[in-house]
Amino acid sequence: MKNVIYKKICLNCKHSFESYREDAKYCCKKCFNTSKEIRLLRTEYVTIFCVNCGKRMSVEPSYAGKKYCSMKCWYESKECKDHDERFRQRRLGTHLKESTKQKIREFNKIPWNVNAIDALRKYSETQIGKPRPEKVRKLISMKNKISMNKPKTKELQRKRIKEAFSKPESILKRKKSSKEVQNRPYILARKSQVMQKQWDDTLGRDKLLKGIAKGLSVHPNRPETVLLNLLQRDYSNMWKYSGNVGGKLPDFVNEKEKLIIEMNGCYVHGCSSCFPDGGMFGIKDDPVKRIEHFKKFDYRTLIIWEHELEDLEKVTEKIKSFIEYRKGDEINGTR
Repeated sequence: MKNVIYKKICLNCKHSFESYREDAKYCCKKCFNTSKEIRLLRTEYVTIFCVNCGKRMSVEPSYAGKKYCSMKCWYESKECKDHDERFRQRRLGTHLKESTKQKIREFNKIPWNVNAIDALRKYSETQIGKPRPEKVRKLISMKNKISMNKPKTKELQRKRIKEAFSKPESILKRKKSSKEVQNRPYILARKSQVMQKQWDDTLGRDKLLKGIAKGLSVHPNRPETVLLNLLQRDYSNMWKYSGNVGGKLPDFVNEKEKLIIEMNGCYVHGCSSCFPDGGMFGIKDDPVKRIEHFKKFDYRTLIIWEHELEDLEKVTEKIKSFIEYRKGDEINGTR
């Protein structure tokens, strides 16, 4: 006779399986042992009571030593508190014997070896300026973030900062230490490399110049406001105040037609007609240098002096002729 295969469903795990027996109920031995029928036959439940709240529990014989019905009862119990107290004493070292304590005291009294201190100092000097590996940086940053977010550390930092800014001695120490750190050769070399990279990049240069302009709080002075109002009246939305051309900041720029107008104060820039001996601090600016600098970037420049604003009609005619000039020509506003 051929063996007949029966398709069945396990009563424990509810999976389908195949068997040669018609009365098969379970797919494997594990399902048979863990089934409800066998557990009810084998186990004899024991009744116990919670030590803390007195709740009744029916438990298997293997769990007869159970004392608490939940973690809440365990935390509220005296046993848990005693356990925490013992752990705290171990952390403090109170559980140690007097003999071991005496040994630790004697060991701490021994001074450091002078050779070991010199070796550590030499090693630290050799490591100055060397970049740390990425793993070490990540660990340090993680530790600093965890420590900084704690409220205790924040309070300590606030107290230290207040003390540092209140005492004159601490202020002098901070100034001296900052100067010493900034004047170190490897820090100066690193700064120069970073600044050189930022200056070589056009976007970085623009950002740097914009930051300098913001720090100086660049706003048009009185003669510049007069000229700006004149330009807005005759040529609206054509000129921009305080541009950036090749690392220098001209007063008024027209980027579409490559034009620049410079407003020079007679006293600040040392006008030859108003101040023949020199203006502020004996300065005598040569506008030709700026014209040549802007010429490298295909910009034409017009220089207007402060005393020329007495006659605005001449200034308007001068600007008009400057704009209508051909690109190859130049106009210098000096007298």
